[in-house]
Amino acid sequence: MPSLKVILLGGMQEPGHAAGSTLMGLFGEPEQWQKLVDDPDEYIPLAVHEGMRWIAPIGAVERMATRDVELYGQKIPAGSMVEVVLGSANRDASRFDEPDRFDMERTGRVNQAFGNGEHFCAGHFFARQVQRIMFEELVPALPGSAPTPTRPPRSRAGCSGRRRRCRRAGTRRLPRASRRS
Repeated sequence: MPSLKVILLGGMQEPGHAAGSTLMGLFGEPEQWQKLVDDPDEYIPLAVHEGMRWIAPIGAVERMATRDVELYGQKIPAGSMVEVVLGSANRDASRFDEPDRFDMERTGRVNQAFGNGEHFCAGHFFARQVQRIMFEELVPALPGSAPTPTRPPRSRAGCSGRRRRCRRAGTRRLPRASRRS
């Protein structure tokens, strides 16, 4: 039962944040939005994957060091808690060309939005499908629409609070979509 709760609960909130971030990325690159509108079957899966890389819905996770380790000159003793910043890994310039740019046609790189190894997210498939369905329903509902950036989009990405929590990301505000004449 706990795994089902993780899949369903985690698969509902974070995909909503990720869908908003993906839409923000598409609206920031109007030619990519138009490609998605023109060929949703081809581009929806690519946009969902890139959106998860561009602004990971879970920005960071805590892990406990299982053994003493030194990382970039910093000693981390066994039992220490460390914060793994997934959003930063997905913006690593040594792994991604133009990492801050949304590019749904980006190829060849696996992102860390769902973690890795034994900690890979159990709800990854469900989360991707929630976003896919959202875009499949949104695109036909907005025929001839294009972003009108009268107010620039704002992201919730980043750290905040007393303990500098960097857990969740998403959008605070999206530009309105208008129908082209």
